[in-house]
Amino acid sequence: MSDYQVGDTLYFKFTTRNFSTGAPFTLAGIPVVSAYENDSLVQITAGITLTVDFDTVTGLNHLTVVATGAN
Repeated sequence: MSDYQVGDTLYFKFTTRNFSTGAPFTLAGIPVVSAYENDSLVQITAGITLTVDFDTVTGLNHLTVVATGAN
């Protein structure tokens, strides 16, 4: 990972695949992504949004992180 500044908005995409077949697979349930600042053991979930099956593509996930002083 890299260092980011307060005020940055970050975008990431990643895929999920079925372990046995390797085929793209939709994340099940209500998935949550957390971040950790520096060496903290406190999870941050505010300002982090996960979109499953982004653009209706099965297994393509989009993550948006808005870095603010509040989170």
